Amino acid sequence: MKKIIVLLLTVLMSLSACAKTPKPEDALKTFLDDYITKETMTFSDYFEGDSPLTNENMLGNQELTAELSAKFFAIYKHFTYDISDATLSEDKKSATVSIVVTNYDGTTLYQVWMEDYITQAMEFGLSHPEATQDDFNEIAISTLTTAVDALVDGKEYTVDVKMVYVDKVWKLVGGDDNFELISAMSGGVLQSIKDLSNME
Repeated sequence: MKKIIVLLLTVLMSLSACAKTPKPEDALKTFLDDYITKETMTFSDYFEGDSPLTNENMLGNQELTAELSAKFFAIYKHFTYDISDATLSEDKKSATVSIVVTNYDGTTLYQVWMEDYITQAMEFGLSHPEATQDDFNEIAISTLTTAVDALVDGKEYTVDVKMVYVDKVWKLVGGDDNFELISAMSGGVLQSIKDLSNME
């Protein structure tokens, strides 16, 4: 009888230990769910190293109208995701989690916007020699709003998310290592900004 009790206790302790072992895909799911639902976050709880995100407007543009800022935030909170599997390193201190993020296709947003803005601004400037900077700012906001409203939903972004195990907790690797994930969460808008910057 004692042997059976000892065996049962051993099995129960083993199961308890397994249940408490954190998984990288669970940590990623928690981060993504919290990002969608929460207004503010302590990003150091989710990232090891510098966080690529802040609680401020990710575009960092104070000149956007409230309406346009709201449109961007709606895109950033709009995504859905499907986590497939996680691959652990041999020492089990790092992992790569495969995920498909579905969101708007904003990968060429800023290129499309710039082309439209330049065309309209040149036409307006030629026909209105007295045009002011405020006039051109209005054209910029108007054309950007049009470009955002034209975004098509349903693009799938396949991303490998880099995770690290620190102090018995799985976190996303900070800095630029997970740029593809953050860009997918933005509907490709961040990639569009990066591509436009590289063209200049």
